[in-house]
Order: sequence, then structure tokens, then C-alpha cells
Amino acid sequence: MQAQLEQKSSVSSSSVELLAIPPDGVDRVWPIVVPFLQKAADTTEKLTVDDTLLAMCRSSLTHLWVIVDVDEMETLAVLLTDVQESYNGHRAGRVIAAGGLEMTRWTHVIRQLEDWAIQNECDSFEIVGRKGWGRVFPEYDLIECVYAKELPNG
Repeated sequence: MQAQLEQKSSVSSSSVELLAIPPDGVDRVWPIVVPFLQKAADTTEKLTVDDTLLAMCRSSLTHLWVIVDVDEMETLAVLLTDVQESYNGHRAGRVIAAGGLEMTRWTHVIRQLEDWAIQNECDSFEIVGRKGWGRVFPEYDLIECVYAKELPNG
């Protein structure tokens, strides 16, 4: 079951709003979000901002969210989420990439993303990223570390 975006796609706190970008709106905002996504990609080798990522957002495999300050008419951050289902049926809503400015102005929107995960019948919500996210969200538990080794091609 693919995760669904709600028709009402903005949730606000003061002048900061979380906007869910529907698949048919991705192309319109792509030029705006690429620098934010590239900022996230620069911190990991696991994210590449390319046509494949664009296609995933267009197809709803990955959900694109934009956080804006409507009073200042400023984009603050861009997040990518997905829903991952494990072999035992456990569903997790996940932030898989985030790039932005002035984090203290927008991290409260994670609560709205948790609600999105609940609406999509997820059992948990995860933030996939560097260890520093633990300082930002102390109520989240560090549940695993991933050790990786690059293998030669071929």
C-alpha cells in the first residue's frame, strides 16, 4: 500500500508551514528544492539529486515536503519521506533526507509528519540521518547504527 498525501497539504505553526507537494506538483517546485536536497546529499554518499530521485517523487515512492515561512516568503527546508514495510508487516514512516536553513524555526513540523505516518497506518516514525539528529530530537531513540563498506564494481 502506497502512503497517501492528504488533500489538505499545509499545517502551520505561526508563519511556518509544512507543504506536502503532490506528485503532479513536483516539477513546479523542483528548481526551488534542488539546492536544499543537494545540501542534504552533500552529507552522505547515499543520496543523489538526479532524475531518479525526481521520478521517485513524481511516482509517490518518495514524498516531497517543503517548509516555508509564509510571512517572509522564504523556503526554510525540504524533506523527503517514505513508508517502509518490513517482512513482518511493521510499517515505518521515515524522513530519509532533510536540507534546510535555521533549523530551530522548523523542526516542530516533525510532529505533523508523525501525524502523517499515523494516517498512513505506520507503527513508528524514524529519522534516518547522522547522529546529530539525536540532539535535535532527544525524544527519539537511537535504535541502530549502520556500518557500510563500499565494494568494488563488478
